[in-house]
Amino acid sequence: MHWGTTEQEDSMSLPGDSLMDKNAVISTRAITIHAPSRKVWKWIVQLGQGRGRYYTYYWLENLFTAQMINADTIVPELQNIKIGDSVYFHRRMPPARIAIIDWDKTLVLTGG
Repeated sequence: MHWGTTEQEDSMSLPGDSLMDKNAVISTRAITIHAPSRKVWKWIVQLGQGRGRYYTYYWLENLFTAQMINADTIVPELQNIKIGDSVYFHRRMPPARIAIIDWDKTLVLTGG
């Protein structure tokens, strides 16, 4: 449940921890991207079905009939997100909501 994290990352407090139910199963994933956060952020804010998608393998995204097509460019109209906005993971599931935004650093979703 800690794919890609270092020991330190796995044990540190993260934005959004206070939103977690005390009995929640916690899973932390991490990757290292050798690019400035301001460039990566533009891709992160596009996440979601009906948006930029997930930038993974088409076969994986569509395994559960998610009907995904990944954006291969930065889409200006997808760059303006705000707290409370919906992010869909699958067209048949309720959306997650944006709970915390710290531009170029943190995007926390709840629900979904």
